[in-house]
Amino acid sequence: MTHKIREIIADDQNGTHTKERKLKQTFLISLALLALPGCNTPPVQIISYEDQPIKHIGNHGVSIEEIQIDIRMAATKAGWNIIPGESPQRMRATRIDGKTSATVEIAFNSTHYSIKYKDSTGLEYLNGCTSKTPNGPIKINGKCISPTYNEWVTELNSEISRRAQY
Repeated sequence: MTHKIREIIADDQNGTHTKERKLKQTFLISLALLALPGCNTPPVQIISYEDQPIKHIGNHGVSIEEIQIDIRMAATKAGWNIIPGESPQRMRATRIDGKTSATVEIAFNSTHYSIKYKDSTGLEYLNGCTSKTPNGPIKINGKCISPTYNEWVTELNSEISRRAQY
């Protein structure tokens, strides 16, 4: 691709540019800029969902097994794979998309659930970072990651919240 860009620029310096060449040049330069890795999404602070309520609409009790099944179904619908946890009230969920992946721990009881970051690959996990804002850069002292992770976890939380109503 860079060879083509050089060729177009050389033609321009020789004065042989046409409208078509200028259009191609603009397109190729734009394409090259879009292809630069890591330039489009600065890291953001990791979102954790802690002590999210499990809604009890009726007066009947709900078993841990029922909640576990609903969390599994919600995770699957949101694109996550469930891995059994250390106890019946803990599980891990992993989402893989190409070369990126994330693993979270989901802990729950009969009234609340939590989703916490455990591990990731290709999502630029950092311990502290600087994030760009409209008012300028701000230093984040907590854990940071690609915004993709937060999108995935927010979708997972929404699905669990929607299903965990009894």
